[in-house]
Amino acid sequence: MAAKSAPPADARAPFRRRWHTAVRSWAPTVVYHSADVSDRDDVKRLFDWAAEELGPIDILVNSADINVKNRAVSQLSGEEFDKVMQVNGSGTFNTIWAVLRQMRKRKDGLIVNLNSIAGLRASPMAGVDYSASKIAMTALGIGIGNEEGGNGIRVTNVYPGEIEVFVSSASAEGAPIETKVIDTYIPPLDPG
Repeated sequence: MAAKSAPPADARAPFRRRWHTAVRSWAPTVVYHSADVSDRDDVKRLFDWAAEELGPIDILVNSADINVKNRAVSQLSGEEFDKVMQVNGSGTFNTIWAVLRQMRKRKDGLIVNLNSIAGLRASPMAGVDYSASKIAMTALGIGIGNEEGGNGIRVTNVYPGEIEVFVSSASAEGAPIETKVIDTYIPPLDPG
């Protein structure tokens, strides 16, 4: 049996080292703080931390959301429905509520809700839980935008369409979460 030879040296390694050094010299520092948006006390802690670390919040982007594996109402438990509503619906309210006072005081602010097409129309793929939570998010965005527009606060709901997603996490039982392929696929534009 012949001895294995060493793998060839990576010819791009010196370039990578120079690139990483260059990026570190100009890249901004990234700070983060984890929070459970469904927990109002946790959201308060998040925004207290943000005020101290970053200063006033000018722009809030709501992007936290969850869904469950069993989305059909015949398979959905009450606890699963409640959790999706707490994160997607109440979580949106909690984060908006946390920044409204300071935005009102400055008479300026932008709130962007990264919603879903399910916020405009329910679908079996999204499930009744997710659709209900995203329709709630739509109502929050429109309602708060109508109420707070006179205070210089703008609210935008963004409704991305359904996409095929590779889900790398697992369900609570440890089984892989299923994904479905969408029939309509629009390929990205070729920039070249």
